[in-house]
Amino acid sequence: MSIIEKAIGQVGAKRAHAGIERPEPSSDGFHADAAAPSPSTGPTDAASAAGSGKTVPIDLGRLAAMGFAVAPEDGGAQADDGAHTREEFRLIKRPLLLNAFGEAAASVPRGNVIMVTSAVAGEGKTFCSINLALSVAMERDRRVLLVDADLQRPMVATTLGIPQGPGLVDLLENPSLDPGEVFVNTSVSRLSVLPAGSRHQFGTELLASEAMKAFVQELSERYPDRLVLFDSPPLLAATQAVVLAGLAGQIVMVVGAGSTSQEAVTEALGMLDAEKPIGLVLNRYPRVFRPEYYYG
Repeated sequence: MSIIEKAIGQVGAKRAHAGIERPEPSSDGFHADAAAPSPSTGPTDAASAAGSGKTVPIDLGRLAAMGFAVAPEDGGAQADDGAHTREEFRLIKRPLLLNAFGEAAASVPRGNVIMVTSAVAGEGKTFCSINLALSVAMERDRRVLLVDADLQRPMVATTLGIPQGPGLVDLLENPSLDPGEVFVNTSVSRLSVLPAGSRHQFGTELLASEAMKAFVQELSERYPDRLVLFDSPPLLAATQAVVLAGLAGQIVMVVGAGSTSQEAVTEALGMLDAEKPIGLVLNRYPRVFRPEYYYG
């Protein structure tokens, strides 16, 4: 029995599982919790575009080379190496979208706000967050906002090649700040990013503030077609993750195949609200089928 099966057995029927275990298909060993390669700077005005309401270009060819699910027409490899990865994240996103916008939405409060986390660091949660955001952005009638809420180790902007600028922390610290100056529109249609922003020594208290609660509520209600993804710190590494879990309507927990212990998975699951849909994504699981069986 796998560590995931054992962990699921511990929580049983109390939990609704919104995810499917899927591997990380990166061939070069990259995962977004590790140091990412230096991003390309893009056009010379990219830095001024970040956080100014302008569109920041995303180097999709670079993302494809890093193992992300980028379609060939959007800059993916000519042989479409990302086809299998895209299909995996289609399977992962479908129950999440149903809980957020489908028939189940009425029974999932704030279901369009999803936290992506892991038990410990190094499991590839940011890799999965970005891939999930790219997959949702492929939907023709949905938009996605990817929020970097890992205030201790923010990696979303760096991985996507978005220049550093104001972000979530700055919005919460300065109520007079115009959100339009902080949200980053990207060249990926229907994908926006909210970086982590400035460092803050009281990050947990900031995320637990009334300002954060009001902000998440507004994100959930203002745009009925938008999915909000929070890239969260690991549950066992930072108390900020537990705070975010209380604000999210759905939770996706990334588990590293062969690296995360059963005890860590069980302990992390025990920190979450059993009434919320919780999905487990098994990352870096060895493939047993060749992708060209379906995509060749």
